[in-house]
Amino acid sequence: MSVLWLCLFSGALLAVMTLAVGELVRLRRIKREIRELTAYTEQVQDKTQLPSMETMQEGDVRILQSEVYKLAASLHEQYAREKARSGYLAEMLENISHQMKTPLSVITLMSENLMGDELDKETRDSCVRSIHESADHLNWLVHTLLAIAQMDAGALVFRRENVSLAVLLASVLQDLSVCAELNGTELKVNVPGDVSIITDFKWTKEALSNIIRNAIEYTPGGTVQIRASQSVVAVDLDICDNGCGISAGDLPHIFERFYKGKQASPDSAGIGLSLAKEVIQKQNGSIEASGAEGEGTAFHIRFFQTGTL
Repeated sequence: MSVLWLCLFSGALLAVMTLAVGELVRLRRIKREIRELTAYTEQVQDKTQLPSMETMQEGDVRILQSEVYKLAASLHEQYAREKARSGYLAEMLENISHQMKTPLSVITLMSENLMGDELDKETRDSCVRSIHESADHLNWLVHTLLAIAQMDAGALVFRRENVSLAVLLASVLQDLSVCAELNGTELKVNVPGDVSIITDFKWTKEALSNIIRNAIEYTPGGTVQIRASQSVVAVDLDICDNGCGISAGDLPHIFERFYKGKQASPDSAGIGLSLAKEVIQKQNGSIEASGAEGEGTAFHIRFFQTGTL
């Protein structure tokens, strides 16, 4: 019996020691993995890039590792977004300041000239015209930037109206008639009277005005043609000119905010076409541009007629 009890005791002791050694190994592994997690969190704080993480063994620490990595990835993504946003805001403020600098300088200079006593009527009238034109440009700039800010914030709500495209374009062209006349640009319109679109009259007029004004300015002494057609699913509007055209390098960027191509005038703000595209796209539409340098430019707009009023 004593031998049997000795064997049982020895076996139990061996089992306990084995369990103790196993537990010790497990505790050491957990301690090592926690140190690795601690070191990883320090790397996340110190590095701009999200460091990789070696997969640990299954268990509670593995679950903790997964949650730490997800939290680190989420924080890193948020940091990247905020950094990009800060850079965008800084660039936008710089561009806005640059755009406002020129007209403000003109207004200041012309105002100083008007304070002189020896100006003749022709010079005085010229100064007044320059001030008026610069003030108009500033007013348009502020209005456009405010619209862009409202769209970025999701605060701009578009009305859904059944609008005659011919009536809409007539309103646009009436406002641009003086500009076209001064530039020697002929406007040809071929839009059936029964073509209608579901859109916000005010904002779509703003968008089309920017596009057609752009075509007029780059087509001195030329022709701008405006054509429209209607199908079951969409209304297609083409605005084509035979002006100076656009280079292959500028074409992919003309709808970007504050972008100025090599043909851009000194007074160009680089936001008119950007605003036009955003207004059209946010109303279930699309816009594309094509053309080549010296061969004119064409804008193709499509208003998809889905849904009812």
